[in-house]
Amino acid sequence: MSTTLGWMVVREDIQYYIYDGSRNVIGYFTPDYGTNEEDRIIDLITDEASVRGGKLTLYITAMPSDEMNYDRFMEWMGSLDEKLTKVKAYQDKRGLGSPTVRIEHNSIAVNMDIRFDRRVELTKKSLTSALSDVLDEMHYMQVI
Repeated sequence: MSTTLGWMVVREDIQYYIYDGSRNVIGYFTPDYGTNEEDRIIDLITDEASVRGGKLTLYITAMPSDEMNYDRFMEWMGSLDEKLTKVKAYQDKRGLGSPTVRIEHNSIAVNMDIRFDRRVELTKKSLTSALSDVLDEMHYMQVI
């Protein structure tokens, strides 16, 4: 599946930030480098090594910035619950661990394991292509 939604991946340090077609950051990907040694990770990036997966963090909804009445807040919570349920189903379908949730940059962020069907080189083009399938599905499921 090729992307029609215009995802863009940009490396910053050891993470790869993901932007939508409107150039809004929607999350980031941290490859499973197989090591925590910074020098070794830099070598892997420089050598455009390949990875089988890693951790994908998606900003799935902004935190409310204004006071809300009870009904509107419950509607927001229901929408959040629906998105988290879809992420969990996505992970379960692939036999991956449960996602974790946190607040990051005034958004609810979900962190999930990602495994590619094949090894993917640590290049902008290769990672964009590999992540596009996941991102397209998340968009189709109305998670992002």
